[in-house]
Amino acid sequence: IDSKLFALTKDGNILFSGGHWDNTVQAMLLDKSTTHLMPHKGRVTCLSLTEDDRFLVTGSEDTTLRVWEVSRHRYGSSKNKTFYSSGPRHVLYGHNDHIT
Repeated sequence: IDSKLFALTKDGNILFSGGHWDNTVQAMLLDKSTTHLMPHKGRVTCLSLTEDDRFLVTGSEDTTLRVWEVSRHRYGSSKNKTFYSSGPRHVLYGHNDHIT
């Protein structure tokens, strides 16, 4: 297990993890025990949140970087929770090898 496969939002609500056998980044809502999957075509080898938690960047053996927008949505009563967009905002191609 490598630390570059995990990222936690500053508010502590979402844990992102990579390196899964199904080539996904998993986003777990820690207060709701819900997991959402974000697909790549190859195993995810690294991921990182931007300093302001606005974007999650994932790298993969499929030689792409994907940029996911993290946005605010309402979950439950009046609590604001952070979560990611339904698809990547950008997919960066052109790497010759898997991203580390």
